[in-house]
Amino acid sequence: MTTTARIQKLREALAECNIEGLITSRRENVSYFTHLSMEAILLITSSRCFVITPLMYEEEAELLDTSWELITAKHTLIEEAGQIMGQLPITVWGYEPEHLSHAAWEKLQKSSNSTLKPVSAIVDSLRARKEPQELKLLQKARSISIAALGHIE
Repeated sequence: MTTTARIQKLREALAECNIEGLITSRRENVSYFTHLSMEAILLITSSRCFVITPLMYEEEAELLDTSWELITAKHTLIEEAGQIMGQLPITVWGYEPEHLSHAAWEKLQKSSNSTLKPVSAIVDSLRARKEPQELKLLQKARSISIAALGHIE
């Protein structure tokens, strides 16, 4: 499934929960939506997608497709995210409470002037449904593992 299709499924799930945008920094989620493995915060709304990343990942982030707006953080990632959130006309943001500290939550709440609503496992439920190409890769990895273990005595 393409990044665009994954984001569309997320947008549909958010709309069902009356949430206008999502903030996530969980590395697995960043990889799921961008196909890149890097430290970043993603802000996804009904019409825009932001990747906020430290300077050291700027070159890798330039590999993103054009649906992403790349922001290289001038401050901390949380401060940068809060500034962007505060500029957008979003009143309710979803966040993953298992992956956001209370201190970060307070900074975002203050700078965004929005309601932050916990949405545990919303992205996990999307990631749990494996796509055909993911299943093929899992089967290939299984075969490689079995073959490798077959050589161990």
